[in-house]
Amino acid sequence: MNHPKYTCAQIALHWPSALIILGSLSAVFYAALFNISADVKLTITTLNISMTTLLILFFYGACMFVTGQGECKSMVSEHAIG
Repeated sequence: MNHPKYTCAQIALHWPSALIILGSLSAVFYAALFNISADVKLTITTLNISMTTLLILFFYGACMFVTGQGECKSMVSEHAIG
């Protein structure tokens, strides 16, 4: 099998996004499994929503910048449909 080599930019963007996703999952499980105050749960929820929303917007913007608007929209619609 011939696997394509990832660019430095792809590798550099992969790990911060992975850390944000894993951090969000860890925080949600912490809030769900342990007895913490409602203020801390609200803070965790707000931060998770903010971070993941910014992550989505950042990668969508990067996709539009790199591939052009038409190609990026078709890739997003393909993933959303199936």
